[in-house]
Amino acid sequence: MLFSDVIRLTVPMKDGSAEVQSKTYSVDELKDLQSKLMLIAGKAEKGKEEVEQFVKASFNFFSMWDLYVYGGK
Repeated sequence: MLFSDVIRLTVPMKDGSAEVQSKTYSVDELKDLQSKLMLIAGKAEKGKEEVEQFVKASFNFFSMWDLYVYGGK
């Protein structure tokens, strides 16, 4: 088992109903999502604030990930 298989990020999702659902991402899924969002961030105005918030959060996550896994190397 790889360390990247153990780490997960669970994000609460709002769908307009009273019930709160969540989405769980693996490290690889987060990296893929970050790459895709970076590609479309400049093209889309709708949801731009949410994209920027995700990019900042994922950057912080991967910075901590690198520090923990690689010792900041």
